[in-house]
Parts: sequence; C-alpha cells; structure tokens
Amino acid sequence: MRRNLIASLILAIPCVAPAKEDKKEAPKEAKTTAEILKAVEPLKGFGIVCTAEFNRDELRTFVVSYNPYSGEAACHVHAYRFDTKKEKWVRFLNQVFEGTHEVSVESRDCITIRNVKSEVIYKEKLKE
Repeated sequence: MRRNLIASLILAIPCVAPAKEDKKEAPKEAKTTAEILKAVEPLKGFGIVCTAEFNRDELRTFVVSYNPYSGEAACHVHAYRFDTKKEKWVRFLNQVFEGTHEVSVESRDCITIRNVKSEVIYKEKLKE
C-alpha cells in the first residue's frame, strides 16, 4: 500500500511542476501572409483567426485578429504593411484590445479598428 502511494506521488510530480511558459507572438516580419497565419494559428487558443487585406495603389495592409480566451472579451490584433523594398510584410501593430471579443477593420485614408459596439478603438493614418 505504501509503495503504491509513493509511486503515485512520484508519478504526480511532473504534473504539479509549473510548466515553462513560452512567450510566443506574431512575427515582426514575414515573406507571405501564409507565414503570418501559420505563426498566429498556435496563438489563437479557443477562437478563430480573422483576417482583412487591403490593397490601395502601392499600399498593402494585412490585419489578423483573434480572441484566444474563453469567456473574456479581449481581442489580439496584428497589422502588417508590405514593404516593397524588403519584399516582406512588416508588423506595425501588435496590440490587445480589452472589452471586445472581435473587431472590424476599415481602410480608406487610414486604418480604423472598431469594437463590437462600432466604437473606434484604433485609428492610424496610412503613409503614402
């Protein structure tokens, strides 16, 4: 009986030890939007990954958003611009927006992000 108890305690030790938490984040640069999505997929948790892509003249923007939480209204947003000289997508926004479980993205002369109540929560003028 005592042996079984000791064996059970020894086997339980790895389960009790705190897991080493990897701080992963969306890439700062990527050659393709597929690379960005592949990197973000493990970060999404319970949610789904939403994307928006805008092409205006020479200006290209790609936005990825997801809510990795169950029961918490917080949306992670990563936005990229395509750098034609580097031939890469370069991240310009890496932010968590509290109080909303999803966002909508608009693009005209600026990038506008709205929460579920259609309130503007982020706005940035596009650089030509």
